[in-house]
Amino acid sequence: MRRALLTLPFALLLLLFLDQPSHYFPLPATTTTSSTTGSSSDGGLSSFFRPARPISGHAHLHSPTVQSFWRLLRDELFRLTPAVDPIHQPDDGKVTGEDQAPENLDNHPRPSLIYLDEITKTTLRTSHDAMLKFARGQASSELPFQVRTRGIVTTAGGSYFGMVVVSLRMLRSTGSKLPVTVFLDTHKDYDPLVCGEVLPDLNAECVVLSDLLDTAPPSTPLLRYQYKVFAILFSPFQEVLFLDADAFPAHNPDQLFDTQPYKSTGLVTWPDFWVSTASPLIFDITRVKAPPLAARKSSEAGILLYDKARHATDLLMALYYNFFGPDLYYPLLAQGAAGEGDKDTFLHAATVIGAEWYDVKSPVTVMGRWLNDTWHSFGMKQADPAEEWNINETSKLDPGKTLNDLHQSTLKTARPFFIHNNIVKFDIERILEPGSALFDINEAGHLQRVWGPQQDVIQDFGYDVEQVLWTELIVTACQLMTMRDCRRMKDLAAGVLAVP
Repeated sequence: MRRALLTLPFALLLLLFLDQPSHYFPLPATTTTSSTTGSSSDGGLSSFFRPARPISGHAHLHSPTVQSFWRLLRDELFRLTPAVDPIHQPDDGKVTGEDQAPENLDNHPRPSLIYLDEITKTTLRTSHDAMLKFARGQASSELPFQVRTRGIVTTAGGSYFGMVVVSLRMLRSTGSKLPVTVFLDTHKDYDPLVCGEVLPDLNAECVVLSDLLDTAPPSTPLLRYQYKVFAILFSPFQEVLFLDADAFPAHNPDQLFDTQPYKSTGLVTWPDFWVSTASPLIFDITRVKAPPLAARKSSEAGILLYDKARHATDLLMALYYNFFGPDLYYPLLAQGAAGEGDKDTFLHAATVIGAEWYDVKSPVTVMGRWLNDTWHSFGMKQADPAEEWNINETSKLDPGKTLNDLHQSTLKTARPFFIHNNIVKFDIERILEPGSALFDINEAGHLQRVWGPQQDVIQDFGYDVEQVLWTELIVTACQLMTMRDCRRMKDLAAGVLAVP
């Protein structure tokens, strides 16, 4: 019976799941197609090749071609492992708040907090030069993927598995039809119900990355931030929208592939709150000029848009930076700043290669609520790159210039497009646990919306996306959890949405 509920129309779902259906309204049809991203009813897929049969990430990962490529790549990475000690921050040498958000970007020096002796720098540079030669040569031309395919990729291993079903349901609520490959770390993360029944109904598939990594013994252990580049690189799709497990679009993302700036660059990234805190050493080692701090913010790599055919070389370099990330390149790229990890490896790789890319200039903004005179952050909003391109008339800029060359003060900001719940996770396995922030009440003794007043949400997104979120949380809870938890989720949603 619960399985059948997944296929019912949206309005019927509300009647079935809610005691007070007047709190809910159907998702407006206008939100499934952005005026800035085209109007094709098939999500922009009509101009792209439709495979004769469903794309299988599992079959791709287990193909001899992919496994042979991984063994080639793994052997090269092992051969190029720099014989140096791990890089550590000095006890008194972490970047400050002023370094991450300086008041005067033009006059603030790039922080330089890491010291490396000449032997270490030479060793790192030699390894990097060799990897660059390898990536530019045979390796990039042999990167295996299914030509002229598009899809969405996410990683959901470990504690992130409980978030992915809700995120996928939010994705489908926008009208997106692209297939999804969900990468799990190991078979310990594989849930037969979710992977075998729930995700296929959402046109999504679980694949286990260790199945590939184990084909080149000794198996390569990976840490949290290292999985992303492996998922992008070894997904079956040529064109990829990568989303963290706790991130989802509020509008249909399918047509971003058919619009600027992606069409002309093949790589779109989104900003973090902070400026770059990369050490000057990283630019010395990788032989590129350090950009001014005002040139761009550091990256927030929970959302990435990639064409692997155009960016195979820099993706391989990004894998190199992440493979040696925890001990070497993560500290060099962040020096202990907030979010140290994979986030700046992708743009740095593109910069080293000299590849084209576009970083969204509309600033990331925080999502959350005021509760009892205190601000509580829940996540962040990222902008629509196609709308940003259009409203700034980027095509009319001087030849050779893009929005990357515009000063922030002249920028017209675009509407929010993606939501990244990086602070309070909507983990269906833990959302109802005691102490959950969702149960916090205000001074009047009432629950509150997590993303602020309804009118503000509608102004930002064009519709009440939080209302849709609670509907999908109810559907997911009633499908995967006990009847008691199903009822508790309904009651929680009704309480949260009772006051606009």
